[in-house]
Amino acid sequence: MVFLNNGISDSPKTVPSWHKSVETCLELFAEYFVTDDAKIYILHSSACIDCLFDLFWEEDLRNRMLKYILDLMKVHCLAHKKFI
Repeated sequence: MVFLNNGISDSPKTVPSWHKSVETCLELFAEYFVTDDAKIYILHSSACIDCLFDLFWEEDLRNRMLKYILDLMKVHCLAHKKFI
């Protein structure tokens, strides 16, 4: 039995449930991510940034996370101006 990155075993019942949970969370995140204000708050949260990069290393999520990371890099100047 192999363990996923977060220590949960990959039993036949656990893996589909884990993937479905991640997908649901990403759908919610996508809804939140559409505004510039949301992107600015994400940029100011080290926990959010850490989570994005942790998910980036999951092979199935890499392309989606890369899109979010690149979008955040584009708004960095806007975030800096708004909070100064």
